[in-house]
Amino acid sequence: PEGERCALEHGGAAPVIVEPDADIDDALPLPAKGGVYPAGQVCVSVRRIFVHADIVERFSNKIERAHV
Repeated sequence: PEGERCALEHGGAAPVIVEPDADIDDALPLPAKGGVYPAGQVCVSVRRIFVHADIVERFSNKIERAHV
């Protein structure tokens, strides 16, 4: 047969939505790790985090200090 076989990723936006009633301490490790695993080079890596305005400052402060 002619040609080469290959696998292509479709890419994606991979959003995370954080609602105001979220338990930030419980939820935080997942998007923090998801943004860097594995080096952000797979289509399921977290690309965007949408945080409700009521908790965005608290969430931002915590994710900034997160140890992944």
